[in-house]
This record gives sequence, structure tokens and C-alpha cells, in this order.
Amino acid sequence: MLLVVMNIISIPIVIISPKLFQILVDDVMKSEEISKIVWVFIGLLLVYVLRFIIDGANLYCNNKMINSFTVSIRRELLDKYLKLPVEKFEKYDVGDIKMRISEDVDNLGNFVKSQIVDYLYNIVLLIVCLFISLSINVYMTVICVLIIPLVLIVNRMIGQRVKKVNREIRDVSERYYTFEQNAFCIWKDIRYNNLENSFFNAFKGFREKLAKLGMKSIKLWGVGEVFGDFKSNYLTTIFVYIVGGFFVLEGSITVGTIVMFSQYYAMLFTSIDIVNSKSVELKTSEPFYEKIFEILNILENTKPKKNITSIESIKIEGLSFGYNKRIFLENINLIINKKETIAVAGKSGIGKTTLAKLLLGFYRPSKGRILFNDMDLEDIQKDSLYHLTGVVMQNPYLFNMTIKENLQIANKNANMEEMIAVCKKADIYSFIKNQPNYFDTIIGERGIKLSGGQKQKLTIARALIRQPQLLILDEATNSVDHKSEERIIANIHNANTTTIIISHNPNVLKQATSVINI
Repeated sequence: MLLVVMNIISIPIVIISPKLFQILVDDVMKSEEISKIVWVFIGLLLVYVLRFIIDGANLYCNNKMINSFTVSIRRELLDKYLKLPVEKFEKYDVGDIKMRISEDVDNLGNFVKSQIVDYLYNIVLLIVCLFISLSINVYMTVICVLIIPLVLIVNRMIGQRVKKVNREIRDVSERYYTFEQNAFCIWKDIRYNNLENSFFNAFKGFREKLAKLGMKSIKLWGVGEVFGDFKSNYLTTIFVYIVGGFFVLEGSITVGTIVMFSQYYAMLFTSIDIVNSKSVELKTSEPFYEKIFEILNILENTKPKKNITSIESIKIEGLSFGYNKRIFLENINLIINKKETIAVAGKSGIGKTTLAKLLLGFYRPSKGRILFNDMDLEDIQKDSLYHLTGVVMQNPYLFNMTIKENLQIANKNANMEEMIAVCKKADIYSFIKNQPNYFDTIIGERGIKLSGGQKQKLTIARALIRQPQLLILDEATNSVDHKSEERIIANIHNANTTTIIISHNPNVLKQATSVINI
């Protein structure tokens, strides 16, 4: 609102300039009233100073508004993504998510500013300039305004082409960013399997498509620039002087009046053009902002949820799950009491990991239900449940940070004694204490400076530092040697934590309170 008010205030200053030029031409140059030149000079100088101040204030407020707006949208988008059910989140590619949070939000910020502020400003300026032009000469105004519809039609035709190209660029860029992200994540596999040429050719294909679309965009931009130059130099200047010349010859207006009229008409023409372009931009920018609103408009379950403060028992009653007409789990019944260690065994692909994700509420059962403390999982606030759980999946993820920072992601208040304790339980402390920088050792993106077993151990330590009441280990020790694995499971078993272990290893299974085969 402040930006709109500031822009509206600048309109009286803008419309003073043409009148001063009319005085300069008719009174000073033609009538030789030299005394007025000082007032004209002071008036024009004052106008430009005031416009400089207002434009500077507008620029500052614009940037502040856009930054605040884009930051809030990015936060809301990220929050939406992180809270999406797994089955919905898995529908989106990494490149698509990155584009929505970065480029699409930037485009939306610029779009909002131009649509709200610029649109209203030019509507008001259009009305003011039309009223002034009609007051100067009705006939000349009508003649000049008649060419505007043709200009709007051409603008709309160009805008439709731009919209089509923008949509193609958005779609290709989304697939390219996903490809690029995946390529960097699996670069070792690319090298091992001698796939460099295949990935390079795919990269080349994406870049060639984007280059062609970029050239289309540049051509359309060039057409728009040429047409814009034609509008600003011929239609709003030369054409007005030609039409105005006839009225000067018949003596109905003066030369200074033509100069004044041409400037008001230019403002009128430009305002109409901008208002029209903003309407076209509403369509041409659609590929960018529709992706954002798609996520923001995802309806959340408004049913009140209950917080859970402890995990006393877990019951699985008649649980079945499947999709695409394929059943992975069928009629599972299980009771897990507090501080028990339950092992889940079964063939690969039978649904053990799916069961863990169902327990965490990532998926919804096709049939049956899951109860925590006799409360249906569907009625529990998921954040309160996750606060009580620690999870280690088969392929752990570590961040390009120090060991200490990776641990404190799970518990920012953890002190050194607590970190040492959990690292000992995870059988990783002997490795850490031999590092030159101790807990300040940087492990690299995805933990590439660690072996597979070391990554799993550190991830287990990160789960334990949360002091979870429920710990889920999904093949979390398959890269660890047998002796270390036995020590880790024994330490966890003695930690008085309810533990669910998914594993094929008989040495792990025998340490469990009970083994469930599915």
C-alpha cells in the first residue's frame, strides 16, 4: 500500500513538466517573455529533484518489499514440501523443487510488484492524462487514440508467443536441473560404469534445447523492442506532430501546445500500453507462478490432531498396504511394548521398509490401523511423534559439515559429553578421536570422506543423540563389520529404547526380544 501511495503522489509532479515546456515554447521562445525563463528553469529543476527523491524511495521500498515477500514465500514453500506426505512428495523431481523455490519465486516477486504497484499507478496516470488531453483538444485526442487498439492487438500476439516459449523453457529447465542434480549425486557410478559419454550427450541435448528456446526468446524480445521503438518514436511523437500540424495551421492551437500535448499523449499511450502488457504478462508468467500456487494450495487435513508425549505401546491391527493393484503387506498384526527390541525379517522387496514408513505415517494403510498408546496414528500430530523417534535408513545422508554439526542437527543443545556417549554406543568414537580436528572434522557432502560403515555408525549416533523413545533401524548396519554390529545392537538394546530393527543378519536378529517374519 505504501508503494502505491508513493507512486500516486508522484503523478502531480510528472504532469507539471509538459506545462512548463509549453510555457517555454509559447511565452519565452515565441513571445520573448524572457523573465519567465528563470521560473521555467527553476520549475523543471524542482520537478527532476522531486522525481529523483521519489524514485529513489520507490526503489528502496520495492526491493525491501520484494525481498520480504520472496523470503516468506520460500519459507512457506519449503514448509509445505517438508510436511507433504511421502506419496505426494515423491511425485516431484529434485529439479522441479529447486526451480519452484528459487527461480519461480523470484519471477513471482517481480510479477507481484509490477502487477499491483505498476498496474494501479498506470491506471491512475492514464485517466489523468486522458482528461488533460481532452481538455487541450478533443478532436486531436480522438484521432490519436484511434491507433491504440491496433497496438494492443500486436502486443497481445507477441505476448502469446512469449508465453508459449516461456512454458517450454520452464519444462526443459525443470528436467535439466533434475538430470544435473542426479548426475552429480551418482558421479562415482558414472565413472565406474564408463557412462561419461552418455551423460555428456544428455547434458549436450538439454543445453542445445535451451539454447534454441533462448534464441526464440531473444527473437521475440527483438521484435518487441523494434515495435516498442516504433511506438515511442513514431506513434507517440511524429504522428502527434503531423496531426497537430493541421490544427496549428488552422490556428486552433499553438506550437507549444503541441509540445505539451505530445508529452501528455506519450504518457497516456505508455500507460495504456503498460496496463495491456501487465494483462498479457499475467498470462505469459503463468508457467512460473502456477507451479508455486500448486504447492501452496495443497489442502491440509484440518482435523484437530493430538500431541503424543511418550510411546508406551505400538499396536498394528489388520494392516494391509499396496498400490497399483499390488499388495505389499497384508493383514499384519503386531504388538510392541515399551523398551522391546523387535526385529523384522523377510525376503527383499517383501515390504519391510514400507512397514517402517507406515509406522512413521509416511504412507496411509490401505486397510487396518496403527495405534500409539491406543491412539490412531491418523489422529496424532506427526511433529510430536517425530520428536520422540530416531530413524536410520539403509542409505544414510550426511551433510557437508563437521561431525559435530551433523550431530547437532538432531539435537542443537547436545554437549560434548553427550556426543561422545552416543558415538561410543554407535562404535564410531575410536575413529573420531584419531582425527586431527576431532569433532570439528569436515566429512564432505554426503559423507564422501567416510566409508559406508562409518557413515552408518555416525548416522546411528545422530539418531541416538535425540534420545528417542522409538528407534527404527532399516538395514542400518549392513555395511558394518559383524563385531561392531553386535556391539551397536547390544548398546542400543541396553539403552531402554523401544527399537525396531529391519535386517537380514542372523547375528542381529538373535539379539532382538522377538522376530517378526513378514
